[in-house]
Amino acid sequence: MAQQPLPPLARFRFVNPETGVLTEPVLQFLQQLFTALNTLTAQITVGTGTPNGSVTASQGALYLNLSGGAGTTLYVKESGTNTNSGWIGK
Repeated sequence: MAQQPLPPLARFRFVNPETGVLTEPVLQFLQQLFTALNTLTAQITVGTGTPNGSVTASQGALYLNLSGGAGTTLYVKESGTNTNSGWIGK
């Protein structure tokens, strides 16, 4: 069976003409896109010493302290947005 050419882009419905709302396939695509983009914002930094006062990040970021010991090798940013405080040693 021969493949049918895709219809022109103008035939795709991005918005439901009756409701003015984005169609379900478009909403699903955007949700998947935003999910993928959000995973790209994770920050992992490597250095020596504590990140408090020196490494700016948002919540969820990780810091690996190459000179760390018990409770000071891995830090997780648990508070603050784009600040250099809120790092907790694990």
